Amino acid sequence: MKKIAIYIDTEFQGTGVSQYIKSLLNALINLPSDSYTITIIHTSKCWENYLNNISNTTIIYLKKTNFLNRFYQLLISFGCLGVAKIIAHKFDRKVKFIDNKNFEFIIFPSGDTIACLTKSSAIVTIHDLMHRYEKHFKESGSILRYYYRENYYKNLLISNIAVLVDSKLGEQQVIDSYKHINSEIFILPYIAPDYIYASELQETSQSNNSSSNDSYLFYPAAFWPHKNHLNLLKAIKMLKERGHLITLYLGGKKQIEYKTLQKYVEENNLNNEIKFLGYISDNDMISLYKNAYALVMPTFYGPTNIPPIEAILLNCVPMVSNNYAMIEQFEDAALYFDPKSVKQIANTIESLITTTGLRNNLIENGARIKDKFSQKRFETDLFNILKTLNVKK
Repeated sequence: MKKIAIYIDTEFQGTGVSQYIKSLLNALINLPSDSYTITIIHTSKCWENYLNNISNTTIIYLKKTNFLNRFYQLLISFGCLGVAKIIAHKFDRKVKFIDNKNFEFIIFPSGDTIACLTKSSAIVTIHDLMHRYEKHFKESGSILRYYYRENYYKNLLISNIAVLVDSKLGEQQVIDSYKHINSEIFILPYIAPDYIYASELQETSQSNNSSSNDSYLFYPAAFWPHKNHLNLLKAIKMLKERGHLITLYLGGKKQIEYKTLQKYVEENNLNNEIKFLGYISDNDMISLYKNAYALVMPTFYGPTNIPPIEAILLNCVPMVSNNYAMIEQFEDAALYFDPKSVKQIANTIESLITTTGLRNNLIENGARIKDKFSQKRFETDLFNILKTLNVKK
């Protein structure tokens, strides 16, 4: 029996990382039970209710030590990884616990500092390298954060058994960015949250096949600068000046740049067009996708993103940025634009609402690639990755 563990050190909901962790959990519990035993280690009690519904696994809670974690990050930022390891192996009960368990592999899915401190055979996810490729955004991190990530990733790629990335481009960016790589790199593309697949089994709404231009566009995203809401608002204003009154629903907690965006809406008389919805529950999210005319996502980050996957699975056309691996991800099932160009964003929206048959064609194209975003595909890919590593170990 192979002993596999996963280490969860993030909040339960509200982020793409938490949804990714749930996808991994679903895949792990569906591994052959005669070949694998699964241990779930978590450091936040907000996961307890969710994890208690998972059977045939060992679930272990280890209290988070924020001070130690920040201290490790500071040491790693200044290139003192060796010191961090000495401290961890002497004083950190989480590190000692993991190393003493002799797991065949332990998966670290969320950029966990502990991944470069443990002696165990680690499989680590690198979600993106936007601290390198989009460093001008403040959320990409401070100078100190930049050096932490650089030293963290360099060590991961030297000392760990495997790294997971989201796309071919994600793999290439890792190879281009770091000279010394001992870890094997595997591509494990993202899929949608589990509640989206549960919804697929139900009867789908007919409204998402409507050709009416009176429905709304939808963009669920936190109001970070890299999400590029402002250019989208400018595009809606440009379309209004052309005679197209477009309703846009924006989902996300009213924080970060929300007040700046609200001010723009008021100053440009867009209150009838722009609706700020705040936090959206899973059930409401499904309904909003199914009844939207399209998703529009002008983000600057990548390589890939999850909301357009959700849209395709629920027969909602995605209009997305043409940067990084978005075209690799969505092929001919989406419309693409330069996120820096307000005019291109506006033109793309206008094309969708004025070109006869275009929306239905895109929905049909999306139906043809749904399998690449299936839970089964994700589970099979992870199983094959573990099988490959077992052979090589």
